[in-house]
Amino acid sequence: MDKFRKIVFFKLKTIFQQDKEKNKIVKNNTYDIKFLCGRSILCLICIYIFMTVSISIAQTKEEKIQLEANYILKCQHDISNDPAYGAINNVLGLPTWVVPREMAMAILGLKIAADVLNENLYREMAQLAADYLVKVQDDDGAWFNQYHYADPGDIDLSNEFALSKSPTQTAEVMIAFYQLGYQASRYNSMKKGAQYLMGCQNTQDGLICGGKKSDGNYHGWRWTHDNAYTYWALKAAEGWAIMNCDFSFVSECSDRSQKLLKGIN
Repeated sequence: MDKFRKIVFFKLKTIFQQDKEKNKIVKNNTYDIKFLCGRSILCLICIYIFMTVSISIAQTKEEKIQLEANYILKCQHDISNDPAYGAINNVLGLPTWVVPREMAMAILGLKIAADVLNENLYREMAQLAADYLVKVQDDDGAWFNQYHYADPGDIDLSNEFALSKSPTQTAEVMIAFYQLGYQASRYNSMKKGAQYLMGCQNTQDGLICGGKKSDGNYHGWRWTHDNAYTYWALKAAEGWAIMNCDFSFVSECSDRSQKLLKGIN
């Protein structure tokens, strides 16, 4: 890239010199530029755009994946004796803005990076993030909308939202667990999550409500994306129940997911 910049600099110098010759004013055997030719300005813009696009194109798919995966790791809390060990913050910095469903997406990203780049570190850090999520799961099987370190809520803002429990917080975490692969030590966490989602389900039309409010009561609204994520989370729980030989729960997950699908349709 340094060689490329030198070429660009030399080309610009040549063009400006040509324009200078075309528009020169003779004064005391020295040259002065009366004005810059529009060709020089246009060329400068074109070269800038070309350099910008070239730098972007120069990155391979693998390089881009590595770049994003490394950013996720920079957002992960790595102090081993801290209760928030493994938490992935929503931005760079201390884990004061930890959102379970965003962590779930980060886990999936790290898994993809591990698979594509054949780098086990990303998989290990994804597992560490999953361990954190298991630790902070609430007794009813749900995950809160937000955590401050390992504590539910947000100390800087109103906790009305932060202490609510959107179905997608739980469903997306369950999907991330499933994608990481079955682990017997996480089965109870998966099962509790599924039971929370079932508790949000209307037994008549099969649809999922908006989850629990901060006061523990259920929201009355229903969102399509809540139901879509919940369907796949229940199928994930069903798959793990099969592997755990929990066949009664296999049937329950299957029945509830079919009712939900019927309600959506």
